Amino acid sequence: MAQPAPCEMFLRGSGALIGMGWGLLVGWMAGWLTRRAGSGRKMADRSGLLAVLAATTLFGGSLFAMLLYGPALSDPEMVLVLMRPPWQGGLTFFLIFNTLMEWLVIPAALYLNRHLSRRRALMATGALLYYAARAWTYVYFVPRSVASS
Repeated sequence: MAQPAPCEMFLRGSGALIGMGWGLLVGWMAGWLTRRAGSGRKMADRSGLLAVLAATTLFGGSLFAMLLYGPALSDPEMVLVLMRPPWQGGLTFFLIFNTLMEWLVIPAALYLNRHLSRRRALMATGALLYYAARAWTYVYFVPRSVASS
């Protein structure tokens, strides 16, 4: 197995540090908002509702895209062609909602609901399923996207 280049190792390490820093920042902000609002339960409820709203909006957009791109779904390169300019078939939508979910909504909802034992398992399961689906998307589409560019 070939050794990764020093530049690639630096990028991996810096990406891990940035991700860890972002997670700590989201946790700190969630804690600050909880203390400021005075009610951890109220913030937990709001973060859970925001996560559900964003997830259902993303699911609706995904369902619409699957129906729209139905004939092209067997060919990942064709799906990517339809989503990119000039057709703009939802790329902006998915970039906004997936980024919002991955980097802000789910980490905040997990952090704010961690003290509620009944909800903690539900939130962790939802987050695990979401991140597993995102990982599959990255594994499936990114290599094909790079190869077709």
